[in-house]
Amino acid sequence: AADGAVAAGVAWENAPANSATVAVKINV
Repeated sequence: AADGAVAAGVAWENAPANSATVAVKINV
C-alpha cells in the first residue's frame, strides 16, 4: 500500500492526466 501511494504520487506529479491510473493504484 505504501509503495502504491508513492508510485501514485510520482505519477501524479509527472502526468496529472494519469489521475485515473493514480486513483486505481490508490484503490489497490
